[in-house]
Amino acid sequence: MTNKNPYENQNDTIDIPDFVEDKTATESSTVDMNIFKMSDEELYDDVEEKTEDNDYEYVEVDENGEQLTRTKKNRGKRGGSLLSLILNFLLLAALAAAIFYALSQHKAYVKANTDYQQVLANQETYKQQIASKDAEIEALNKQIEDLKKAQSAGGKYTVVDGPISFRKEPSREAAETTFNGNEYAQNDDTFDVIEIVKGQDDSSYKWAKLADDVYFCIGTSDDVWAKKVD
Repeated sequence: MTNKNPYENQNDTIDIPDFVEDKTATESSTVDMNIFKMSDEELYDDVEEKTEDNDYEYVEVDENGEQLTRTKKNRGKRGGSLLSLILNFLLLAALAAAIFYALSQHKAYVKANTDYQQVLANQETYKQQIASKDAEIEALNKQIEDLKKAQSAGGKYTVVDGPISFRKEPSREAAETTFNGNEYAQNDDTFDVIEIVKGQDDSSYKWAKLADDVYFCIGTSDDVWAKKVD
């Protein structure tokens, strides 16, 4: 038994019906074939371009099916470059301001340090001058003290305008006393005086101290009652 080929029998045929055009299709349901012929720029002209660092290339097929290489410009690059320039300018301006501020501060520091060193030098000079003046004042004070001691120093005094009462204090109001059994210092009496002091009641009068609680008045510079014996 041989296998029968269904295509060998002319009666056995397969009818393929023709596609019937859809008469009821509306104009809106038909496909516009021109869309496949549009370039990428026409298809995406309303789409915001992405911002990239560099331009890029893409391949496009023309109507004849040939591939064309196109370069797409990055429109955002110019804006990025401008922003970069602005940032760089601001950075340089800030750096320049910082350098200027640092220089001005350094200049101010140098001037202040110079003034401070000058003040220290002047202070040392003033200290030396003050020390010298203090030494001079001390020497003058010593001379004054020596003069006071010389003036108040005792010695031998002779009465020239007596008699003069002996008193317990250098004052005319002080109580009277005696010295070597005598109540008065008489003319031509000579005494060893310990020191000469001013009167308590009248400083113009001077008193000769002979012992503790024993004084007699020697008068004033214009009215001498007792004089020193050379």
